[in-house]
Amino acid sequence: MASDRIVERRRVFQQYKEDVKERGKPFYPYAMFHDTVMSLVVVCVIAGLAIVWKYSTPGDHHGIEAGWLGKLYDAPADPGTFNFVPRPDWYFYFLFYLLRIFKWPNTVIIGTIGLPTVLLVLLLAVPFIDIRSERRLLRRPV
Repeated sequence: MASDRIVERRRVFQQYKEDVKERGKPFYPYAMFHDTVMSLVVVCVIAGLAIVWKYSTPGDHHGIEAGWLGKLYDAPADPGTFNFVPRPDWYFYFLFYLLRIFKWPNTVIIGTIGLPTVLLVLLLAVPFIDIRSERRLLRRPV
């Protein structure tokens, strides 16, 4: 069984190399280089926007006056507020509700660290668990 998979992988790799010779360039290094360059461009744009926002906001920033991107969030927190109920962002709701299921202090670590870690490891393992030779979704049985 394992030797069949090795033979199949070698055959698929040889087919890939033949396709590259016939039709184009391999993914590495050509497409990977383009992905890297575009990632750097995106990071530079985000950093540039952050710098523009910082130095174009109202207030005294080394002699540069008010700007057009809005107010900088520099007001201190109000400790006198007592009616504010903090709620998590939407992507943390599942952890927030796990705290209702797993009660403090005995099982809260299992609910907030253990269970999400196990689920993430299972999710990351799914491609390695799938051993079917057919990779196209349209050809797989339902």
